[in-house]
Amino acid sequence: MVDINIKPGSVVELAWLDSSSSTGWMTIDDAVKEKGSLYTCRSVGYLLHYDNEFVVINQSICLGNRDVQNTIAVPRVSITAMKSIGKGVRSEGIG
Repeated sequence: MVDINIKPGSVVELAWLDSSSSTGWMTIDDAVKEKGSLYTCRSVGYLLHYDNEFVVINQSICLGNRDVQNTIAVPRVSITAMKSIGKGVRSEGIG
């Protein structure tokens, strides 16, 4: 569940499904069994952007020039949950 009321600049935790891949030869049956290898990941950061396609969060923000570092863009279809876990930098004019 994704909370659409979370404001940019908030600190959020995302839960999302990551893809998996395999290399090497295998039977079709073994390849189909691999579909169960999806991993649930969790990421925490400042919410930079949110739309119908992606959620973008980052680790660090320089408030002097508003530069950001260590970003991740997660497709909305991969996100299983997003929740606010802190006020973040909304009071500093981010978002």
